[in-house]
Amino acid sequence: MSPKSLSCMALLFVFLLTPPKNLLAQEKREATLSGTILDTEKRPFKDVRVWIVDEYSDFQVVVHADKAGYYAIQLPEGYYFVLIGTGGYIPACKSIWVLPGQTVKYSVRLSPDHENMIY
Repeated sequence: MSPKSLSCMALLFVFLLTPPKNLLAQEKREATLSGTILDTEKRPFKDVRVWIVDEYSDFQVVVHADKAGYYAIQLPEGYYFVLIGTGGYIPACKSIWVLPGQTVKYSVRLSPDHENMIY
């Protein structure tokens, strides 16, 4: 397994084990994060989780992709870690900076995790 896959998997486990602190934060939301989640054959994933955590772990939220694989969320200005994953696939992770009025697109294609499949 590649070092990037290992770091994404470790980040996924941290997000899964950390309860959301400000899921319903009443902050002013001024930027948009959106994207589409596809498999390697360009088919959309539905109901895939997208974890978003700010750099201080004060803001944490989970959104789900719709049946077309699309997700979108309004965020306050800041620096975030985004993790997208589902069972049996290598998770994707990225750090982003969003500014007021900005739209940030983060679309991914998830690849099957053949190395860690249990048969």
